[in-house]
Amino acid sequence: MRKFLMGLAVILVATAVAAPQFAGASDVKVNGIFRQRGLISDDSDRNSRTYDSQQTANYLTRMRWTFANKGKKVWGIYETDISSDGGSCGNGNGNFGSTARTRCSVGVNRWIIDAAIPGTTLRYRVGKTDYRGPGSMGELIGGAGLNRTHGYAIYGKLTNNLSLSAWNTQNTEGDEIASDDNDYFVSVGWKAAPNMTISPFIAWEKYGGTGNSNSTTVTSGEEERDLWQYGANIKAKFGILSLDVSGLVQDGKLEFSRGTKAAGRGDTSIEAWALLIRAWLGFGKLKVGFYGTFMPGDDDDTTDAAGDLGTQPDDRLKRYSPMGGGNLNSGSCRFLGPQILHNRNYHSTPISFDGRNRYGNGDGGEWMNGSQIYTLMSKYKLTKSLSVDANLSVIRSAAKRADITGGSTFKNAKDFGTELDFSSRYDITKGLWLRLTFAYLFAGDYGKETGTSARDLDDTWMLWSEMRYTF
Repeated sequence: MRKFLMGLAVILVATAVAAPQFAGASDVKVNGIFRQRGLISDDSDRNSRTYDSQQTANYLTRMRWTFANKGKKVWGIYETDISSDGGSCGNGNGNFGSTARTRCSVGVNRWIIDAAIPGTTLRYRVGKTDYRGPGSMGELIGGAGLNRTHGYAIYGKLTNNLSLSAWNTQNTEGDEIASDDNDYFVSVGWKAAPNMTISPFIAWEKYGGTGNSNSTTVTSGEEERDLWQYGANIKAKFGILSLDVSGLVQDGKLEFSRGTKAAGRGDTSIEAWALLIRAWLGFGKLKVGFYGTFMPGDDDDTTDAAGDLGTQPDDRLKRYSPMGGGNLNSGSCRFLGPQILHNRNYHSTPISFDGRNRYGNGDGGEWMNGSQIYTLMSKYKLTKSLSVDANLSVIRSAAKRADITGGSTFKNAKDFGTELDFSSRYDITKGLWLRLTFAYLFAGDYGKETGTSARDLDDTWMLWSEMRYTF
């Protein structure tokens, strides 16, 4: 009995000594944001034929649970969104005043499990989150939260000067080959100098498509996609100059369904490129930047639909085709630059003008045909609590809008417009801030019909507001 009591005492003492260390070996934190956004816009249709205005308000509460063991050998995130009633409940796009009057379920915005790989300097990650390219390439590949997808990644340092980033995301994952849509990405970062990193990469999108379909609609997303991208990102700092440049070439093929081919349309090859320049000069409280986005257009004279992917007369598409689902709204690109055009720089509430423009490639029809975008940017911190931003963007299409066979013909114009953006942020107190943004787009003649009856295109203006509390 005495030995039993002695043993029990030893266990109790050991447990008491170890308990604080055990409790400190793991950590769970709960935080989040409350966000309310508003939008007023006018004439975002650009066609001068119908009155087009928009007034919306929405709110979102996002809760995040973060856990980590001692040393962060394993850590994770579980993040939920609860949005206002109506719209797409659970993803932050629900609006006040919806007629749905249904209760929204909680949507999962992000979840991550991240662990060190034993015996290496690398880490493994799995979950629904943003999988991006390096630097500004993340605007082209990854999209900064536009379409968070499930996937897995291996990343980390290989040597003191070399790092690895490799991931696979599943846009759709099913029991049949045709339903699989996967993106793959591999990049090796090389620290060529103390203030310069060069990151070459390879990206591949493989989508099985629905080749047995009898549909003759080539914009339905049924095409088999086999697209490769080869490029590099360079980040460097020279004194007050910070430079971030990304470039790529794209090669591949869109293979259409049985019904499309029966209608006399062949497969389309992709031969595209993209170049992004992001530069900033720092002068204390003032920062001045230049953003350039350049993508080719298709100079085919005619098409039997406005920018239809399957109607290129030469069966070649020179416009960039984003990973993650294609040229329409499902793609994963999201650029920084003109606010109305790209809908990201200061605000991301969806607008009718958004969609095919946010990729920088247009659609060959109403929303540009490739792009040449030049943006001068400035940021100034007036006080500790108040900062102001201003942008001026010259927006040009790389090619004119294609005429429609048997339909409209358009001017040989590439000037999409000039945009002015003004934004200010006021930090009310710790964790609570308010931002107001106004943008005005002076419409150019791109997409304007020929003939005496052609109407001028609309100028577009928009006013955004956002209040955010981080807790």
